[in-house]
Amino acid sequence: MVSLIICLFITLSGCKLDISSDIYLSDLYDFVNDSKTDMIWVNSVLRLEIVSKNTFKENKDEITSVLEEYFDNVENVRYEENSLQSFYVADIEIPLTKSEEVEDRVISFSFKDDNLYVNFNNSLFEGLNSSIFNKFYQSIEINDLSIEVMLINDLKRDVSIELQGVYVNLKPYPFLKKLTMKNRDKMMIRFSNVLRDYVAQEGKTAFVKIVW
Repeated sequence: MVSLIICLFITLSGCKLDISSDIYLSDLYDFVNDSKTDMIWVNSVLRLEIVSKNTFKENKDEITSVLEEYFDNVENVRYEENSLQSFYVADIEIPLTKSEEVEDRVISFSFKDDNLYVNFNNSLFEGLNSSIFNKFYQSIEINDLSIEVMLINDLKRDVSIELQGVYVNLKPYPFLKKLTMKNRDKMMIRFSNVLRDYVAQEGKTAFVKIVW
């Protein structure tokens, strides 16, 4: 009975899914100017909230198997704790194309007309949620999802960017804002709830414009 109550509580509260990606401006610049390359991979980290360390030990292979249906190159699986929360953590790769979304993946990036887009496949996300629920009695809702992009200027010059509806290094920018990234600057761009919900609803949104 106690186990049932615990599972019910976890299901009702949902489990967090955090996806963080590193995008280097030099990689993006080379990609944009390479007519022979249609897609590159963005190194990312996926964090899925789980019940406990024992849950990780007992189910990490099965969790990995589920995630491999929706994400690419799920590797370096490990356990992390943060503020009394337990997480299954893995390195993944997210595709970045020059215009179109990757339809068979939950999330992808694209770059067009100087704009960096995130693409979201809601039906696949629901499939992931169903698989997690059926196997582990946990649910993942849109409001449990967080998306972060670390934008890294490794070019040997300044770059101007425009953004809105995001946090940059924890500072909110609800309206259009122009910023300058100096060489070696790093910007942690975190989607606001409004922008996250919008991309889940619409399937695609630009979140950064880069002026080379």
